[in-house]
Amino acid sequence: VFFTINELTGEIRLSKPFQELHTVSSGQPVMLMILAEEERKDLSEPSPQSSTATLALVFDQAINTPPYFENVQYITHLDENSPQGTALVFSETFHTQVTDDNMGKNGIFSLTLENDNGTFEIWPSVVERKAQFTIRVRNNKLLDYEKTQAVSFHVSENEEPTY
Repeated sequence: VFFTINELTGEIRLSKPFQELHTVSSGQPVMLMILAEEERKDLSEPSPQSSTATLALVFDQAINTPPYFENVQYITHLDENSPQGTALVFSETFHTQVTDDNMGKNGIFSLTLENDNGTFEIWPSVVERKAQFTIRVRNNKLLDYEKTQAVSFHVSENEEPTY
């Protein structure tokens, strides 16, 4: 039981730490169905009346969790000298999705590529909560197999997006 209701005032209070409720509800609104019922003092009184109400509790996020990618790493092959704008195509096992479970401004973040020498670009660059991302060839001059057999870079997220 996460809540207690004061029988005299109707005040609703948490009976367990907020973090436990937040964990159980996965940050989603908590729906409470409240039943208010008249008390019958003696049997000569009419049947007690009752009323129900549904209360939705939406909590501010207590913890700002970082965005996460569906996969830890992504691997693909690209033709030498692929033209600018060519999208990197990943196999079905790789899902190019990034998600932030936070709501509001805490759910907005930017995506950037690190250590790619300007060869690739990522779209979208700013995400709100969830997005499929695409990586495209930006500059194909470094896609020369005789000079570079593999390119490795890092996709990073920053929760303070630059617009």
